[in-house]
Amino acid sequence: MLSLAGCGKTDQVTDADTEIEYENAYESGGIEDRSGDGVMEEAVVNSGGEKARLSFESFDGGGPEFNVVIADESIVSYNTETKYYSSDHEEMNGSGFDKIITFAGIKPGETTVVIEERSPIADNLDHKYRIKVDDDLNVQLEELYVKDINEEAGENMILMIGGEECTVEWEENESVEALKELCPLTVQMSMYGGFEQVGSIGKSIPRDDEQITTDYGDVVLYSGNQIVVFYGSNSWAYTRLGHIDMTQEELTELLGNGDVEITIE
Repeated sequence: MLSLAGCGKTDQVTDADTEIEYENAYESGGIEDRSGDGVMEEAVVNSGGEKARLSFESFDGGGPEFNVVIADESIVSYNTETKYYSSDHEEMNGSGFDKIITFAGIKPGETTVVIEERSPIADNLDHKYRIKVDDDLNVQLEELYVKDINEEAGENMILMIGGEECTVEWEENESVEALKELCPLTVQMSMYGGFEQVGSIGKSIPRDDEQITTDYGDVVLYSGNQIVVFYGSNSWAYTRLGHIDMTQEELTELLGNGDVEITIE
């Protein structure tokens, strides 16, 4: 598995890969010259499963720094390593390097991680990924979003479910723009089918329905006047509105135990 997210690259690596520094760490590109100095910054749990890596580019003298925030640290651990491109980087100004973050499974489960990319002279970004650890402690990363934290406040809507704020990656379409015009909006939701909650938004807004199969976390418009939030899956004609960045277990806890009230503002 290899995915790209801005400056970030991800890959799966085995224990054999980690015994020889960076061998086969980038199967689909990346910087090939790995002869420079490396600095290990944290210890990683030595599990028997496949690990996963993220790599971010930076440079001395103002390049971004990276902070790792794992939602559930009992599921996965990590280490960070700085790998300079040149062995004489200490004699150079603005030396480039890769910040490499390796994740190892501790126990089976699912959580999320945010890589906070911060720089005084460049964009400040949050890179969010879903982490899945299987029964063999193999780790998989799935990119959820890359968000510029310097975007003006108010550009994005806030979704509250039963009083809990949920991070949503909203679609860029006419329906979402129309939904913004209705805010602040409170919707009384009802459980349906054991996989969703649905509620009326009080009026019809533009829609562009297509036959899709939804997944947990999806927020869609149904029939132009109802909002649906999924904690399971269904196939129907909907207009996509956004996706909630939560695990299926978290969403089931929020949505699967009775009717709820949601607020969008």
